[in-house]
Amino acid sequence: MLRMGLFKSKSATSSESVNEHESLDIQKIPDLFYGGNNPVIYDTLAPSKDFVVKSAGTPTPPRATQFSEPSKQVPISKLIVLVVSVGILVVGGASAYFVIQYLSAKNTVSVVPISTSSTALSSTTVPSGVVLPSSTSNSIDLVTTSTMIDTVSTTISLTSNFLEFPPVNLGTTADVDLDQVTDIEEVLYSTDSGGWDTDEDGYYDGLEIVNLYNPRGFAPVRIVDSGLVREYTNSFAGYRIYYPIQWREGVVDSEARHVLFSTLTGEYVEVRVFSKNQTVSFAEWFQVNASTEQFSSLSSFTNRFGIQGFRRSDNLVAYFSTDAYVFVLLYQQPDSRAPIPFRTTFEMMYQSFRPSGTSAQLPEQSVIESVGETVVDTMVSSSMVTTSP
Repeated sequence: MLRMGLFKSKSATSSESVNEHESLDIQKIPDLFYGGNNPVIYDTLAPSKDFVVKSAGTPTPPRATQFSEPSKQVPISKLIVLVVSVGILVVGGASAYFVIQYLSAKNTVSVVPISTSSTALSSTTVPSGVVLPSSTSNSIDLVTTSTMIDTVSTTISLTSNFLEFPPVNLGTTADVDLDQVTDIEEVLYSTDSGGWDTDEDGYYDGLEIVNLYNPRGFAPVRIVDSGLVREYTNSFAGYRIYYPIQWREGVVDSEARHVLFSTLTGEYVEVRVFSKNQTVSFAEWFQVNASTEQFSSLSSFTNRFGIQGFRRSDNLVAYFSTDAYVFVLLYQQPDSRAPIPFRTTFEMMYQSFRPSGTSAQLPEQSVIESVGETVVDTMVSSSMVTTSP
């Protein structure tokens, strides 16, 4: 009896243990996650009753939402590389553009005379306190092409005989004191724009300039000794010519057949040298090389050094002819129809012209009646100066 009671007690205990295990909640990983699967993610990561699996049942998965991977961010190193690459492309493109512009500009060069003078006319108005230098030297101030800094190239063929002539019958800029020196030229020679005879020697300023005398010094002071002009000697043909000290000189071709004497405001005198057969007359040369001009518009003259030449009726073109060469002097300016500011200066230049191999003396200054004034009736002898080629 005792044994049976013990046995019965044990059996009752075992049955109660089984009933206790059946009432326990058992948790396990859902089947969807087995085998390395990447299923959908449930609404909550915390364990819930939806995961409770009875010993005799099949779990029913809870409501699920589709898995979405987090957005990927670009590493900072890649951003730096991208910015640097774009910068290099921009800089490279800009560099290429400026190189192309530079090469393009280099291939098109305009004729710009090179100055050998330390003084230049910067405007057509009288600057405050401007005083031109004076010279007490007795020697002639020579400027030759050996002092040239550079040879300027041009898009026009250097072997071409093309001549561009200024228009005919242009007016002249204002001349308040009627001394045949325009108000603009008064600045160039530092003369009195309100008085017809700056040095009061009886010769009006324009008369002295075209006769190659100093308008600021009592006659007979030569203009080449005044510090107002220089004498240029051409290295190719050897000719000589005066030009204002405030102007620039420049050669256009390597042989100095084409020379410019210019202002900063754009006006310039052009001197061209053309080879000529000694059997060809000047009229024959003119017919071929200046076909746009009328030979009948020319008049012969003798300049202040006794050189025979031809000049156009408006005094803007002059010619000198030798057996070997024809020399052409042309007045040019940016606005081809504007009034002429340097007409007297151009006449001074061709009055001073001497071809190679000539030896001439500056003659006595002539007395010519001025405009609106009585000229002192005296003859002033000049100092006789021999100039060798």
